[in-house]
Amino acid sequence: MSDVPKADFERFVHADGPYLFGYVVKLGLRFQEAQDVVSETHCRQWQKWPTVATPKAWCRTTASHLAVDMYRADARLVLCWEVPEYSSVSLGPGADDLVMLKEEQQAVVAWVRALPWKQREQFALHLDGFGNEEIAELLDANVATVASNVRHARRSLMKTLERDGYFNTNTLRGGEPGGRDGS
Repeated sequence: MSDVPKADFERFVHADGPYLFGYVVKLGLRFQEAQDVVSETHCRQWQKWPTVATPKAWCRTTASHLAVDMYRADARLVLCWEVPEYSSVSLGPGADDLVMLKEEQQAVVAWVRALPWKQREQFALHLDGFGNEEIAELLDANVATVASNVRHARRSLMKTLERDGYFNTNTLRGGEPGGRDGS
């Protein structure tokens, strides 16, 4: 393979790798499992690089399938419901912000992990920047179903975060400021 496609691939992996790792963590994988899935995804992607039309979408789909396969192959593994502490790990440039999550971000990731698998997968893709049509195409789902799942998940998340004191929806509606500590 020429140096140009290789350089394009390396740029893509460098730019998107930390975000792919974040997506896989939202699916419920622990650190080592997430690293393994991301690494295997990129290995497979490199083999198909010249033919991959939408690299970001291809990575998310492949990583999701690998995660499911991992759990099917090893019954001892369980989905991780708690957000692990990654503060001592460095994934490279740009990844530290994704790994050293703020308290609010940890709450969101933990909440996403508590969703049933299909909703978790759809909402994780939504949080990763995919639109409803793209999600439906990636997962071979109905667009209206995806839109409904994302809308319900977003409402549920807002209620959960408000209940847990992370913000006050009155602030979003023009009311008095409110936050975790009531300020």
